[in-house]
Amino acid sequence: TSVAERSSSATFCSTKPPSLAVRATAAATARRTSGTCTDTSATQLTMRFGCTGIGAAAMACALTPGSPVRNPLSNPALERARAEEALRESEARFRAIFDASAIGIGFADRYGRLLMSNRVLQEMLGYSAAELDGMCALRIYESDQEYERVGHVKYGAMRAAGVGTVETRFCRRDGTSFDVLLSSAPVDAGDLSAGLVFTVLDITDLKQAEREQEQLRRERALVMD
Repeated sequence: TSVAERSSSATFCSTKPPSLAVRATAAATARRTSGTCTDTSATQLTMRFGCTGIGAAAMACALTPGSPVRNPLSNPALERARAEEALRESEARFRAIFDASAIGIGFADRYGRLLMSNRVLQEMLGYSAAELDGMCALRIYESDQEYERVGHVKYGAMRAAGVGTVETRFCRRDGTSFDVLLSSAPVDAGDLSAGLVFTVLDITDLKQAEREQEQLRRERALVMD
């Protein structure tokens, strides 16, 4: 075997395939060159994961948003669990507000059936939660005409401004009536048929005071005449 052949063979045998880190770095460099990812701080990765040099550079590109390399820290099951936990916390906060509110709150579907009511609304109307569940809202108005009037006013306002507020009178279970300020908003602003949430404020005392003031004004006008 000639010296040249031995030299060529030695050179070939001493050439090792590139390591995983080297290949990863080369791929990262190629992606940075092609604009498919933006560098993540290798220093931050060194501090967090203990990788340095080539390893940090490779991981930096792999973890960069927009990189075609799958994020090794992503965990669909963990992400789903976090989303479910966030939803539970949101529902718990809503329930606390719903139950602790000093005004009546309820939900109704597109057909005017009551789907949910808080304790204050139940006490206002004299019905239990089970009795109100599924009840047609028409039953808590003084008349069919008033129900239609309120619906026309509030839905017109919701289409125009997102919220509809109107004064009306509700009927209790015992047949007595009281003045309320009713405010309604759609569950889905883009789809009024998805139902609505509403609040009810008892304004009986306020309306009584207004009526008394009006009566005094009329009496004074008569005396002056």
